[in-house]
Amino acid sequence: VIEGDSIRAANQSELATINAAKLAAAKTRKCAEIDARSGVLVTSGLEVASGKVISTSMAATQNLQDIALSITLDNATFPQNVSMLDGGVYSIADVADFVRIAGLLKAMKKAVLEAGQELRAEVLACATIEEVAVVEDNR
Repeated sequence: VIEGDSIRAANQSELATINAAKLAAAKTRKCAEIDARSGVLVTSGLEVASGKVISTSMAATQNLQDIALSITLDNATFPQNVSMLDGGVYSIADVADFVRIAGLLKAMKKAVLEAGQELRAEVLACATIEEVAVVEDNR
């Protein structure tokens, strides 16, 4: 602790405050890493058929939402082509195929986000920086 022109060791109360701030910062960093990983995972593609992985980028997801809207407005036409990660296209055959894909996407996002929530809860329950450091995001 700097007091005027001198430096002294922190007392117990000051040390507790410093350690609490460091722990809070470590938790914030770890939770941000978990959230970033969740974002990567939900936009890294979705296998909709054997070897067929469609894009789940923000633009691709918006395209799927547009298809859903056109179905709702009863003006959808099929087949609808969507981009795959390998540069090709996957042809959504009909409404039933779209509903199947939408269900897969919803389940994938739900699983990723719930796992992230569980990891963040584990981080927030940590009592030490060392405990925070051992929480691993293996999703």
